[in-house]
Amino acid sequence: MKEHAAAKYRKGELTLSEAAHQAGLTVWEMERCLVEQGFSSNDSIEDLVREAQLLGKKS
Repeated sequence: MKEHAAAKYRKGELTLSEAAHQAGLTVWEMERCLVEQGFSSNDSIEDLVREAQLLGKKS
């Protein structure tokens, strides 16, 4: 499941939080999974903060 969600994220089909949710991981665990697979993000700190804020609103 992690690999499938990671592949969809890399293709731009899912946001990081959506990929994490599909994989049953936290955003940080999903990010670690992507890094372990050799993926490097082009997201800025601001992008990650915005994503974290959106996650907080969904809880």
